[in-house]
Amino acid sequence: MGIRSINQNMDEEFLDRESNGIQNYDKAGYEFDKKNNALASAKMFFATLSDTYFSYKDIDGVKARTLSTRINTITGLPMIVNYDTAYALILKNLSTVESFSTEPGQDPETSLLGRCARLAKGNAFFAFLYKRLNGDIDINLQTQILQTVKSFD
Repeated sequence: MGIRSINQNMDEEFLDRESNGIQNYDKAGYEFDKKNNALASAKMFFATLSDTYFSYKDIDGVKARTLSTRINTITGLPMIVNYDTAYALILKNLSTVESFSTEPGQDPETSLLGRCARLAKGNAFFAFLYKRLNGDIDINLQTQILQTVKSFD
């Protein structure tokens, strides 16, 4: 009637869980994902970078290089770089910068603009990023982008 059998495996399961330690518990409570927790304005800035490439034209016997944006053949709209790809490139190349723009007498490699300018010589992604950073962005967005990039390190 009200009698049920005791599950012998329950004691073994408890001992097994206890011996394995904390790895059985959800680690999300103390982990922090910088990519997903970046400032919304900086995240939006990086997520809307156009997918660009270098195109070459022969002008009077000299090859001229221009930055072109890839266009979606179906919609005719400009394509953007995948956010994860942009994040990885920025993390790998820009996380050690110290300032937004180069101050006179300072090493340009320590600034976001200086590092982007150097990388832009051979990489279309950084050429477009440099163009956007030199565009009309306010001081607050500059600061937010710099703090987000510096926090990657």
